[in-house]
Amino acid sequence: QAFHQSISRTDWWESSPGLGLERIFQKHMGRAATPLELESWKAHYGRLVAKGHIKLIRGVRPFIRRLTRQGKKLAVATSGSRIQAVSLLQYHHLNALFLVVVGQEDIGANKCLAYQQAAARLGELTSACCAIEDSPAGIVAAKQAGVGRIVGLATTLQRDFLKHAHPDYVASSYHDLREWLSRSRP
Repeated sequence: QAFHQSISRTDWWESSPGLGLERIFQKHMGRAATPLELESWKAHYGRLVAKGHIKLIRGVRPFIRRLTRQGKKLAVATSGSRIQAVSLLQYHHLNALFLVVVGQEDIGANKCLAYQQAAARLGELTSACCAIEDSPAGIVAAKQAGVGRIVGLATTLQRDFLKHAHPDYVASSYHDLREWLSRSRP
């Protein structure tokens, strides 16, 4: 019964951006999801995206558009579902700006491989790429993958929490990130 009530709690999804479905479930239900529950949540998440209930973090749209105007090649490397990432990009009319989307369907749950595969599909060395991460685990995975520059983005977690993973920089917003990138090496 608690599971069926939880699946419709959009506040859980909205208050946990970037956590991933399994971690959101664990956070709110206090236990790991069964495979059947996880599939139900994935289907529900897809419906939320389709109805416009999953919002973008403030500043992300102009940030992405600016990078593409500068000729940067963009990719999404996620340990979550590629299908859900593509759905979210499509809903927000950003899918054409990302040349590559790599997800769990491509690499399993190994985020390190996601970075390596995304770089390869872009035709770039992983060391020439910049990762923007909102979790310590993602920062560590980017390091293990050999990503050249790694930024922690403190939109879902506090700066101090991200600093413990030792990214090159911790930005508090997309505006802050844009300013740092304009001051740092290409």
